[in-house]
Amino acid sequence: MSEACMRKLRSWIIEGRGSGHGAGYRPFIEIHRRNMPSESRLHLVSLPFMARQAHYLATNEYRFALFLWWLGVSDLREQFPCWPWPHPHPLYGHPDYSPSQLVQSRGTTAIAQSLGLRPLACEGSPIRYVPTIDLLATVHLDGEVRAYAFMAKPLDAILHGKLTTRDQELLAIQGAYARELGISGRLVASEDLPLALIANLDQLFGYAVLRQPEIQAVRAGCRDLFARRLETRESLFETLTGVASMAGISFEFSQTLFYHFLWHRQITVDVREPWIMNQPPTLTDYRWLPEVWNRLFGKVDV
Repeated sequence: MSEACMRKLRSWIIEGRGSGHGAGYRPFIEIHRRNMPSESRLHLVSLPFMARQAHYLATNEYRFALFLWWLGVSDLREQFPCWPWPHPHPLYGHPDYSPSQLVQSRGTTAIAQSLGLRPLACEGSPIRYVPTIDLLATVHLDGEVRAYAFMAKPLDAILHGKLTTRDQELLAIQGAYARELGISGRLVASEDLPLALIANLDQLFGYAVLRQPEIQAVRAGCRDLFARRLETRESLFETLTGVASMAGISFEFSQTLFYHFLWHRQITVDVREPWIMNQPPTLTDYRWLPEVWNRLFGKVDV
């Protein structure tokens, strides 16, 4: 078991698992479609704005990742490794990261020992286990680039103390790891988010980037058309067909633009509410959004 574990760990490190930023990032733990059961909580997702796939090990992770992407984080690295040995800050290598002095972690083995916990090891092996942060967000604030760690757990487990001893130890180690690096850590649950919001973001995610040149050509003019028609309080179907007619595009292209603008918060439809084709959509001025951002990142900047 020790030899097999060491071979796997060495192979993953050589492959570049857990390194890089943006499109160049490769998660430490990866999933593959051929290994996914028909009913699975695993999510292998193509990121529309990056040339890579994201590997979410639970629905809770995927849903909260959608929310963070929609809020506008500049990067979101899933299954980010907290190496057992000393290593640089997770932002090391980012083009905008230039600290006055290099910040380095002691590694999770030393952190566990300082907490009075046994260092984590692979099952049946003395090889050190590599804990991973579910979601490590990169955010630009006040001209600086900062990292935020999110551990996604089921709400029921958080509220009713159902986290296993191993989970509790992992969270304690990850929390100490984040604090010593000046990273804000959060324990989160996607169940805290409105179901309609999650369902809507799941539908909109694939429209974050417009790939058809003919749609890009009419994008700016159509945004103004949507804004004007939404003010009339007509049904969503009437808005979509009206914009299609006025812009000389198909209903499908009109709907694509509608979803694109919604993802980027460029029209005032409230994504926290379901939209129904034969009814006027609920509108919002997004004044609630800075409070949400502030709770997660501690700074209003949306």
